[in-house]
Amino acid sequence: MEVAQAYRMSLYQDYGPLGTKEHVRLVRNQENGQICVKKEVDSTQQDVIAFRQKNHSSYFPELYEVIEEDNKSIVIEEYINGITLEEYMMGEPLAEEEAVRIAKQICEALLELHQATPMIVYRDLKTENVVITKVGNVKLVDFDISRSFHEGKKRDTVLMGTAEYAAPEQFGYFQTDNRTDIYAFGVLFNYMLTARFPIEQVTTGKFKKLIEKCIELEPSKRYQRIEEILYILEPKEEFVAMGNDANRQSWTIPGFRSKVPWKMILAVLGYFFFTYLSLDMDFVNEAGIEYTGAVKWVNRILMLFSFWGTILFSCNYRGISKEIKWYRHHSLLVRVASYIGTWFVFIVVAVALSQFVERILNL
Repeated sequence: MEVAQAYRMSLYQDYGPLGTKEHVRLVRNQENGQICVKKEVDSTQQDVIAFRQKNHSSYFPELYEVIEEDNKSIVIEEYINGITLEEYMMGEPLAEEEAVRIAKQICEALLELHQATPMIVYRDLKTENVVITKVGNVKLVDFDISRSFHEGKKRDTVLMGTAEYAAPEQFGYFQTDNRTDIYAFGVLFNYMLTARFPIEQVTTGKFKKLIEKCIELEPSKRYQRIEEILYILEPKEEFVAMGNDANRQSWTIPGFRSKVPWKMILAVLGYFFFTYLSLDMDFVNEAGIEYTGAVKWVNRILMLFSFWGTILFSCNYRGISKEIKWYRHHSLLVRVASYIGTWFVFIVVAVALSQFVERILNL
């Protein structure tokens, strides 16, 4: 450890282990008096640490210091003042509305991890690792066994996870991926609704089918993306369902998928306005002469094409853009830039086609 790093570490006064894990210590920064958590993690956590350093999230403890030492890292992170979901439940099922509120935040936290490059698989979702803050917000803590997903790897080398929540692939049958977290989410959501694990009792309420699909033993039979679950819990445009249960929804054009009246009214007005604008536009050539006849109408139709193409692509109609992570990025700036970039591409394509058609018609 370098002198500067050793000095930084010396600023944290050790108050002893946090809970039962000796490698997780409660410390106090002697410069500002802040209470923090100090952990030692091994080299397999590098991708996870790098992601958390670059992506500040309201769902995870903030990282303050990362010191590399031999084959491990020492991290100083935010101490979350709250109680675990296990303590919050007090041995009793949560009211459905409260369970859904917490479940949505857990899904949104998992979504941030699954959208990372490379993808981060949490792998230890359970009541003890979900902290409810004093204002009721959800924090996921303890990334000790989280890992990045690597395409082509057949299985994990280390078998970890909490037995009641662990998917079959965590016992060495396949490589863990985002569907592993979906399995654990199903177990956890069922536990919130019943205070029982699915092996003991599956909820009989309206979320029974959702939970049963989450905990399918075969990963290919589960929901394939956490957005699918978010769409069921809260039908928003940005959580367009991508799985088998929601194919009937994916034919619906953007603005009507959530069935929220004001969104549908706004969509109708927007579609009418831009369609009218596109079909009423006039175009001129490089010499300033206005197009007429077929050329004018080709340009109008191409302008309409660029508008509809931008909307459908950016809103992931029929899943056409689901693999492009820019549209689901946690940063609003990146998402807005992606939408503007898409519109620009469609405009360029429309202009190129217009020039091509003009040459053909003028031959």
